[in-house]
Amino acid sequence: RRREHVGTLPHFILAAVYILLHSTLVFFQAITLNVAINSHNQSLFTIVVSNQFVELKGSAFKKFEKNNLFQMSCSDIRERFHQFILLLVVILRNMTDVYWNLAHLKELVIPLAVVCSSELVVDWIKHAFITKFNSISSTVYHDYTIILARDVADSRHHLPVADHCDLVSRRMGFIPLPLAVLLIRVVWNSITLSGHWSPWLLVIVFLCVLSFKILLGIVLLGMACSRLNRFNEANSGLSSPLHRPTQGGLPSTPYIAHQSGRSSSNAPPPPQLQNVDRFTMCSSRIV
Repeated sequence: RRREHVGTLPHFILAAVYILLHSTLVFFQAITLNVAINSHNQSLFTIVVSNQFVELKGSAFKKFEKNNLFQMSCSDIRERFHQFILLLVVILRNMTDVYWNLAHLKELVIPLAVVCSSELVVDWIKHAFITKFNSISSTVYHDYTIILARDVADSRHHLPVADHCDLVSRRMGFIPLPLAVLLIRVVWNSITLSGHWSPWLLVIVFLCVLSFKILLGIVLLGMACSRLNRFNEANSGLSSPLHRPTQGGLPSTPYIAHQSGRSSSNAPPPPQLQNVDRFTMCSSRIV
């Protein structure tokens, strides 16, 4: 009988190889950013900052629909978190080289602020051009928030179909393991532990990080359910297609229609917003 899947071990090996390659790529990105910030010649740093403005050329005056804008918004969220981890790695490595001299931290403030502010400014201008050029209301971002909040609520269902973080990660195209591998490795090399209390200190740090993760999950779940409840209360008296029945006692998610122009009757129906992942084909492209 032919097997329908290759098995657990090949999947594990494939995942391990992928994480190794992806972690190496993220490590090279961190090295490039570190060299750009610490270089006396500001040419490389200028290239790193100006490279973010290339996004404006590729997306400012192109045709976008709500689904494409949703994909871009998820990509920007992932990109900001990715950049935050890279900057954290740069800070850890620089502070380790100067033996945690806080005076050196002041020299890093301006380059780090320039990188973060340029990312924010580029995203603001990009989304402003897209929404203005395509006549998309700013209220669409509230719809996106409701979709993400529903993903968080569904991941805590009594009978989840995926891991707690898988739904949101798949929606945003975010893969946390390579970043986690890089961050753990950098922290391990940046902090030196010695003495008989080192193992106990590691256990305490692990428990603190685990407690913070659990607490953060509870807070995010509470915020998601609160936002969904407010949305349901605001639409409880309306017979609108934006509202779906509640499933499993959790707050329901909005049914947000896809905004499109005239299409042929033979054309396949466009995916609804709640069915759009980061790499879902929308309008014959992936943003």
